[in-house]
Amino acid sequence: MKNESYQRKRRYTRGEFSWDKLPVYLTIRQAASILNCCYSEMYLACKDGKVPYFQVDNRLLRIPKEDFRQLVEKNTHKEGGKNNEA
Repeated sequence: MKNESYQRKRRYTRGEFSWDKLPVYLTIRQAASILNCCYSEMYLACKDGKVPYFQVDNRLLRIPKEDFRQLVEKNTHKEGGKNNEA
């Protein structure tokens, strides 16, 4: 066994992330990876109505990519915007 510490690899990093490469409907795990949060946090955000989703069968949740993208962009501060002025 190696003595090196195990680190979980992030699926999406800032430099290589592209909305165009994502599927039309995201899973809870994919959306959580994009926001760098855990699965249960994303699941609760969906169930609380903070993230738009639809249900497939009885247990599968899917998040439309464009709705999720709008939500992320609306809640992300851009450089040079009103919030960053000194």
